[in-house]
This record gives sequence, C-alpha cells and structure tokens, in this order.
Amino acid sequence: MSTPYQQNAKTPAGPIASTPAGATWGGFRGLLKQYSGAAAGYSLRKIGNGPIVRLRSASDNAEKDFYAGDLTGSSEGSELVTNGDFATDSDWNKGTGWSITGGQAVCDGTQVSVSQLQQNGIISSESGVYYKITFTVVACSDINNAGTVIDSAAIQKFTSVWGVGTLGTYSAIFRTTGSNTSFAFYAGAGVTLTLDDVSCVEYTPSTAELWALNDRDKAARQDTHSAYATTWYDQSGSGNNATQSTAASQPLLIRAGVTNTENGKAALSFDGVDDGLIFSGPISASASDYFGTVVGAVSAGGYVVYGSNASTILGFNANSGYWSGTPHGTDTWKSSTQQLSTWSLVATDQAATFINGVDDQSGLTYSQQEWGTVANECSIMFRFNDISHSTGNLQEVIVYPSDQTANRIGIETNINDHYGIY
Repeated sequence: MSTPYQQNAKTPAGPIASTPAGATWGGFRGLLKQYSGAAAGYSLRKIGNGPIVRLRSASDNAEKDFYAGDLTGSSEGSELVTNGDFATDSDWNKGTGWSITGGQAVCDGTQVSVSQLQQNGIISSESGVYYKITFTVVACSDINNAGTVIDSAAIQKFTSVWGVGTLGTYSAIFRTTGSNTSFAFYAGAGVTLTLDDVSCVEYTPSTAELWALNDRDKAARQDTHSAYATTWYDQSGSGNNATQSTAASQPLLIRAGVTNTENGKAALSFDGVDDGLIFSGPISASASDYFGTVVGAVSAGGYVVYGSNASTILGFNANSGYWSGTPHGTDTWKSSTQQLSTWSLVATDQAATFINGVDDQSGLTYSQQEWGTVANECSIMFRFNDISHSTGNLQEVIVYPSDQTANRIGIETNINDHYGIY
C-alpha cells in the first residue's frame, strides 16, 4: 500500500524553485484533491486548501486562524514522577495525615495546618521550561483549600490557580520561573484529599498551544488558558465553513494549554449541552445522491450531522447510545451493534452505512431526498434549532452532494491510514 502523506515523500537534494505541476507526493494528491467535488470538508488535518480552524482564546477573546501544522509538533519527555499511580508506599515524602493506600494517596484531615505530599527535585531550577502535569482528584472535602506547591514556596489552590473546581482528571501546562524545584500537593487544615495518577513530563507546546497559553508563567488555568473553535474551515473550496458565534456553544480544542486528542490526534470536544457548529450554506438543491464520512468518538446525545428538509440526516443519529443509519431521510432506523463511544470511521451513501469498513445497513432500501437545502439549517453535533446536542470528540466530517460509492474504499483508506482507526 502506498503511503499518502507528503512527509513520506523523498525530497530531492538541493533547492526546489517550485512544486512541479501535478505532483502527487507519494501517489496521493490530498483527499479532497484526489476525490474532488465535496460540498464541504472539515478536518483537523490538511485534506484540502487553506487554514483548518479559527480559534478564540479564552484569556482575552482574541481570534486567530491556524493551519494543520500549527496543531502538531508538541512533544513529551519521559515521565519524571516515580510511583505516580501510588502502587506502592514509596518515593513520596508524606506530611501529617498523608498515607498511600489502596493505590491512592490519601490525606485524612487530621493535620492542624497545611500538609504536603512531596516529590521535589523533579523539575528544572531554570526559568522558562514547560511541563505538562496530569492528576486525578478522586475526593476532596474542600477543594478551595487544597492544591499544589510547584516551582514556588507558595501554595497554589486548585480553584484559583489551576481553575479546577470539581473532582476529576486534569491536565495542564506550567512554565517554570526558576524559583525552586518543588513538586508537591497540599491539603489545608482539616481537609481530606484523595489523589491518583499523578504525572509530570517536560513538554514542548505546539504553535496553537503557545497561543492559548498567552505567555502564562506557572500554572495554566483550565478555564482561562483554553481555546475554542469559532470556525471549522471548509477545505473543499466550496466555502461552506462551519461556524459558531456564541462563545458558550463553541467546541473546545485546547484546555489549559493542552490540545484535546482522540487516539493521539487533535479532536474538537463537544459538551452535549449547547456546543455545535452551523454550515454557512446548503449542501444540495436537488434530490441527488450523497456520500459522507465522519471520524470521531461520540458518547451520547442526538444528531451528529444534520441537514434541513424533511429532517434528513447525514447517515446516522445517536439513538439510545448506538449508531443508527438513515441515508436520505427515510424514517426507518436501524440500530447497529456499533457503540457510539467507540472511535469510528463512518461512511454512508444512498444504499448503506459502513462502520470501520463494514456494511452495517446492507439490504435496506432508501429513498432519495434533498439534503441540507436551507442555509443555516445544516449543523454538526446538534440539530440546527438547538436541540439534540451530542457529546464527544470529532476530527473530520466530509460531505459530497453526489454518489461516491466507487471511491468509498479509497476515501476510507486515506482517512484510516492517518487516524489508525481499524
């Protein structure tokens, strides 16, 4: 199988004045160039032309366009924390009230002042070094009086410094100031705290992550140092960009300086409450065939891709936790065995719905109807009138207004070669 990526093409030695006309870069010209005619193509990788996403910075509401290369290039160093999963009672210096038991670090609240769980000396004493920290707050009696002591002699509250206000697993970037090499968690007087899965690695942020961090020293906040998609650009050349002007409804791409990913690749995160993107124009003006693909891991909700006109839906609906397929708007739903929570490549045409290359709708008969004929009534991860929002990650959505059955395997192969889904 040929590898359809530019980085795998061997570049001749010496300067190149220009790219030769019709160059294929390893036999493939790019998904939307090789299989042209798409009505819309949204992706967080380069599949066509132009920038791929416009982001809004949560720290100052500034907006900026980013290309595919701006979302890649981050790198992680080796793990610096020893026994971060608390599998043994070792490696951590435990203050009053702290113990390691049952695979977790627990502070029992018997301390009469601030008490720390330490593993100092693992971060640099130099300023300007980036790290990514990950930790799980399993339980806490007062999260406003617990937090960290990192790169400082002062405590850093989960709430006011990290923007962490509830239990859960969090990742964030911090940049050293050169104050000291402390790395510790703390609980205030009488506060109970349970931690798990602590990690710290040296980190090189991507261009987009650095922009979201906005030159932040120390801890990046979960709420402030994040970035949300205002526009998912149509790379097909059709100009059918997917947009969201309401800040609270914009899907997240970067949180606390860390890009949201699915299987190691950038992914937009939709909250299932009010997040969603709207196509800028209709897809089809006639009762023609269509073909579409979606890549993502959707865990719950309603519509994944919706088109106006007689409630026609592009291929599938998140129905009772399963993928269901209804090409061309027929009312016969078929719940498949494919769980929504499974990361999937779904391709649908006028005759079948394929999940990870397997026909899941064979034998059903579909009528041909117009799909997405009204501007502002075609949407991603919800129905255009603000109902049936879906929860999960989305990485790529491609819609053709014409039958692409003959090209399905080629399109799926290109997508799967990049994402490694099945």
